[in-house]
Amino acid sequence: MAGFAKGAAQVKLASLPKGTRLTYVVEAQIGGKLAQLGSHLVLGAARSLAASFFERFSALVVPVTNPSIDQRKVS
Repeated sequence: MAGFAKGAAQVKLASLPKGTRLTYVVEAQIGGKLAQLGSHLVLGAARSLAASFFERFSALVVPVTNPSIDQRKVS
């Protein structure tokens, strides 16, 4: 299957009185046969990967409220 996929992401952190706000914008381009046959699958997978990444990232950077939890073991 011939085609292409490329993308970019911009992540911003903003300081708030009670924490930090993380926002992100993602741009993706899919073309050729890949776009004709699988663009919905590719975009769905990309959304799923982004959600998974930020869920895990959040688990690592959110202050620990239970010191018995080792944040390095979050998978």
